[in-house]
Amino acid sequence: MKKNENSIQSKMLTVIVIIILLTFIARDFYIKSEVKKLNKFTIAKFTLKKNLPKRTSFYFTYILNQEKIVTANAGIHYDILNSESETKIIDDLKINCFYLAKYDPKHPTIILVDPLQQVTDTTAILKAGFSREDIEN
Repeated sequence: MKKNENSIQSKMLTVIVIIILLTFIARDFYIKSEVKKLNKFTIAKFTLKKNLPKRTSFYFTYILNQEKIVTANAGIHYDILNSESETKIIDDLKINCFYLAKYDPKHPTIILVDPLQQVTDTTAILKAGFSREDIEN
């Protein structure tokens, strides 16, 4: 009887954990779809590429309401489903360069960077809130 109760409890715990994980995944997809629909654009600076054992994180900085926001949730990642051209585009990202990004003010840590849209216009970068020091470094 005791063994049967433990089995039921472990199955319930597993189901709860799966539901929580699916909720987080669904939330991330929902927020990214909202960012795509909103069509608010800004300029983000690629600041760091961090190679971890099973993942590579791409850190971008952008400015929203005079506040610098650093995020690794920029919609850029290596994936086995990426084509060779997508992987090459990601490989060609240059640190300390600026790229066009979509954002949603409700979710400031999630942006969608377009790696094909590098921004070199100093005036546009300054209007986005970056300083001359940010541009030079």
